[in-house]
Amino acid sequence: ERDGSLLEGVAQHYFKQLITGMAYLHSLGVAHRDLKPENLLIANNDILKICDFGLSAFFRDRTTNEKQMLTTYCGTKPYISPEMLSKTPYHGEPVDIWSCGIILTAMLTGVFPWAEASDQIPEYKRWLDGDYNNSPWENIDSIIFNLLRVILIDNPTRRAKIVDIQNHQWLSKIYPKVAKLPLNVSTISNKRSIDNDESIENNKKKHNISKSTSIEKSTMRTVTTVVGKVPVDSECVSMLGNAHVYCENNDVFDCMLNQTNVGNNNKNFYLIQLLEENNCKTYYVWLRWGRVGCNGQNNLEHFGCDLDEAKRFFCQKFSDKTKNDFYYRHTFTKYPGKYDYVQLDYNPSTSEKVDENNKKRLVAIEQLKSLPAPESKLDKRIQKLIQLICNIQAMEEALLEMKFDARKNSLGNKKNAKKLFSYRFYYYFFLGKLSSTQIKAGYAALKEIETYIKTKQFNSAFIEANNTYYTRIPHEFGRNTPPLIETIQQLKHEIELLETLDNIEIAFTTLNTDTTICLNPIDQHYEQLKCKLYPIE
Repeated sequence: ERDGSLLEGVAQHYFKQLITGMAYLHSLGVAHRDLKPENLLIANNDILKICDFGLSAFFRDRTTNEKQMLTTYCGTKPYISPEMLSKTPYHGEPVDIWSCGIILTAMLTGVFPWAEASDQIPEYKRWLDGDYNNSPWENIDSIIFNLLRVILIDNPTRRAKIVDIQNHQWLSKIYPKVAKLPLNVSTISNKRSIDNDESIENNKKKHNISKSTSIEKSTMRTVTTVVGKVPVDSECVSMLGNAHVYCENNDVFDCMLNQTNVGNNNKNFYLIQLLEENNCKTYYVWLRWGRVGCNGQNNLEHFGCDLDEAKRFFCQKFSDKTKNDFYYRHTFTKYPGKYDYVQLDYNPSTSEKVDENNKKRLVAIEQLKSLPAPESKLDKRIQKLIQLICNIQAMEEALLEMKFDARKNSLGNKKNAKKLFSYRFYYYFFLGKLSSTQIKAGYAALKEIETYIKTKQFNSAFIEANNTYYTRIPHEFGRNTPPLIETIQQLKHEIELLETLDNIEIAFTTLNTDTTICLNPIDQHYEQLKCKLYPIE
């Protein structure tokens, strides 16, 4: 806005990322102690990054893992909590949460609520007395104000925890998609950080946020729609060939949700697609849900020509199932009892390249049928190695042994998966493939499980860690309950699965590069590896 503040939706977008980042830091036992807009960076992909850890400290003993009090007086004055200002020992987590509340206030109003959290400051004194009928509070929505009231509590033991903030209703509110913060704009005036030798007496400076630069509402927005970026669900028979999944700019209105609860033997998926008819501007939302590995139930909602209502319904359904905003799904937070978002890679160039190279390969095969295969120029030992590396059947068998059924997509789809294994596998990995981020999330879940196994803590948190892993990396167990990963051997088995998924994707990328038909097939695959191999005597 022209007053230096951010729109509510934009502020929510960045605040959610800030809280997620702090949850991670605190889980490591790290307190930042100098949170402020100058230490928050925005990457090109609109991801907020926390930086400058010069004043950070561990608040957990790294030997006993017990929390300990901190004593250093540091930070930037408008963001410093009252307990730190009192120069008494304090806990690290509440100090950071207080700073987050000040940052949120600044984003929403364009000003600091007070110069410092001291009884000597009139603005802060009025806050303590419950006098909120003044700036900046009168300009803040009541739901957001209620959140600030539980964050900016002077008593750190009563102050909201990270989980309280994440579960607050404002963070699940859906806003229309708006332009984010321009990367070349700085709305917060520079404030010098203080260390433990600097006196608080110097803090009588002006506390308004700089208004020299501002963020203006976008008056025009160019919308680019893309046809056929992701296939219509094969179970939506009436729309196959007649409609496509609606895409707008970088948003593909398609999502696969997954939820696993080992204790209750729940392995559920929920698919949502916004469809647009090919020959007219008519819109539908396709819903399909059920147990992983089964077709499940479905419903097709018709919205006529009302695209906005179809998008609203799609986003509301996504929010109901996940407690997240669809437009901000790249900062997705998993909530207890809610579905997890399976991050898929919709890179069109990959699938197009696969299709094109498959056509080339078929032409090459037809030509090779009429010609004798040239003799390989490779050492016999290297030939055997290349045959092993490029053995697609062995790849499939490796996946099936690990209970990851590529042919069933592990999420209920059984069609379009009956010809070549390359198509069976790519049905999951290219027509909706697990993203590298999703696979990394699987590794992270296994790391957490490993911690519980090594410490022999087979408690509810351990079970939840198993649920998280099976949710992020869908498995096919039929009607059987997913087994708890409670031994190192089982853990290694799952790690091998993830490594196999990674390696097979690399192998297929290699196999689908351009080939020359005048070479022996083994020599072709060897060239595609772009790696010299020499037998060791």
